[in-house]
Amino acid sequence: MRHYIIIILAIFLGLLSLSIVFSEPSRFEGKIVKKIEFVGLKNISAGELMYEMITTDGNPLRASDIRRDLKTIFEKGKLEKLEVEVEDYEGGVRLRFICVESPLVDSVVFKGTSEFGSEEL
Repeated sequence: MRHYIIIILAIFLGLLSLSIVFSEPSRFEGKIVKKIEFVGLKNISAGELMYEMITTDGNPLRASDIRRDLKTIFEKGKLEKLEVEVEDYEGGVRLRFICVESPLVDSVVFKGTSEFGSEEL
């Protein structure tokens, strides 16, 4: 009996957290975007990513545009992970894109290739 109560409580808390997550976009829908930030970029410029986006500061926030922006940026293949946070900011909203860049290859080392020189490879 105790297990059933724990399971029911877990399901209830799970559904509650889902409703909070899914109600979040409507909370910010239509508010003016005051600032867009990119966090975690080292080798990619924020300008390069913003060039591909529909969402710009000074315009109303639309969840459909954010979804498209996330998809477009991620499809460039330069990021391993991409998330967006939206928060109230100076009478509008601030978008913070949390980026994890894909690893870059620093160098290539050939081993066991004594028949060929590294220039030939």
